[in-house]
Amino acid sequence: MNWLELIRRILDIRFIRFAIVGGLGVFVNQAVFTVIYAVFATATEPVRANIAAVIGFVVSCFTNFLANDNWTWRDRRRTETSFFRRLVMYYFVALGALTIQLLTLNLFITLEWTSPWWANLFGIAAGTGSNFILNHFWTFRQHNGHQQT
Repeated sequence: MNWLELIRRILDIRFIRFAIVGGLGVFVNQAVFTVIYAVFATATEPVRANIAAVIGFVVSCFTNFLANDNWTWRDRRRTETSFFRRLVMYYFVALGALTIQLLTLNLFITLEWTSPWWANLFGIAAGTGSNFILNHFWTFRQHNGHQQT
């Protein structure tokens, strides 16, 4: 595979759509994180940031699923798989990304590298690659002998 082919595959329109949806999801996640972080102002730092991160994840994951199901992987929507099952599969994949996010968040907070807000943002970025790959090849995989795109 030559370099141009590799770049084309990396910048595939599906990943661009995923990134756009993810960007909106980051906005939702960070907005919810900021509000919840303020609400739990009396909690200790690691607990406060983790509660805010998990609630931000749950909300943004749902909005991201809706957008990815209806736009990013619309052509792969499996008629034999219900909306609820796809949603559960999506959340299962996202739990892996959340694990990466929380590990990054807690590492950055513990080592005092940056603020909790930025630590959460770095954590989201760290989980993006695994999230795309697993959703592409499992949650929204092609069926009926169609070629993977």
